[in-house]
Amino acid sequence: MKLYRFIKGYLQNRKYQKILNKVYEEDEIIAKLSFALGSQFRRDWIGRLYTVINPAIKDGKYDYTQVYEYAQEGYDTTEHAQQWIVERLSAIQTVIQTNNLFDVLSFTIKKLDDEGNYLFVVYPVTLPEVLETWKGAAIQAGLIVGAGTTLGIFWQQLLTLF
Repeated sequence: MKLYRFIKGYLQNRKYQKILNKVYEEDEIIAKLSFALGSQFRRDWIGRLYTVINPAIKDGKYDYTQVYEYAQEGYDTTEHAQQWIVERLSAIQTVIQTNNLFDVLSFTIKKLDDEGNYLFVVYPVTLPEVLETWKGAAIQAGLIVGAGTTLGIFWQQLLTLF
């Protein structure tokens, strides 16, 4: 079952990725994202766009408007960083709406360290299912190949007896 889900998800992700690749190049989405957030985006081999951002640093200098929230673990800037990123993304909202990419793209924000650095990743909505099911699909494919090979060897040995 995971093999079927993986193949279905992979084909759908591949279709979305082709659309996104075309839009990324034609409308220079990567350059616009980089400009809007003030941090250079990179693209990995599975189609995610990512960058490390620090909202407290603007043009190489510390920004004193940074908001700190006190939590049980100490000072936390996650809410401020998420709000800062969403505000910057609204600058390219018209480009995303024009290309109807709201249904195709999703994003995550992950805190990297206590210095206010965050990993911002933009990815196709179909990618998580592909990443979730690939291991189970590989195991199932291996079992199918292994069973087929064993059955083939069995039949070959059986035929040589007669």
